[in-house]
Amino acid sequence: MPVMPYGVSTHRASFAATMNAGGRAFEDFWLAVIDVLVARGFDRFYLMSGHGGNSSFLVNIVKYAGERHRRIFCATAYLHTSGRIGAEALDKYRTSKIGGMGHACELETSYLLHLRPDLCKMERVVDETDFAATPDYYMDWIEGGALVANPPWDDDTATGAYGAGSHATAEKGHLWLEAAIQEKADHVEQIQEQHERREERRKEGYGLWGKFKPG
Repeated sequence: MPVMPYGVSTHRASFAATMNAGGRAFEDFWLAVIDVLVARGFDRFYLMSGHGGNSSFLVNIVKYAGERHRRIFCATAYLHTSGRIGAEALDKYRTSKIGGMGHACELETSYLLHLRPDLCKMERVVDETDFAATPDYYMDWIEGGALVANPPWDDDTATGAYGAGSHATAEKGHLWLEAAIQEKADHVEQIQEQHERREERRKEGYGLWGKFKPG
């Protein structure tokens, strides 16, 4: 489907030109899209996002969709280059420490140096890694820790950047993009397999299929 140009940016209100569609509007929109497509016979969905602010809302959409349409398989993932394939590639080639990848960072700048070097002005890169980190809450591309929060970004960045863009190279961008593509293709194959195996079980009457009647 066409790429959606708007998403959820509840954390970046202090920075000019930030467009925030709002979490509930975002969820309602994509649930409506899924409802229409399911009615037309589609049964496998992969919601892919290039913006971290969308991620938690995409999880909600996937959960709502699975509740409404029990016979589909709808999945999402936290950004790109963040699953097992992407994580291995990031660790292999990165030169920045934890905190070096987030926004206009080593990773994203490397992508642009590979894809659109004409848009990059490396002399203007600002490394911002002074994130208020604690053991269970820190910033990096693959976020970790037990704490989930949404503080305003201007607590931790003066420019809107997070990470070490000065570490970026076009070569890294090429390697990481190849890993990201491989990762997404692998996810699509897994979604296909999940749906097929579950349909086989359903047809065999596994569990409560044919017995469960929603109230």
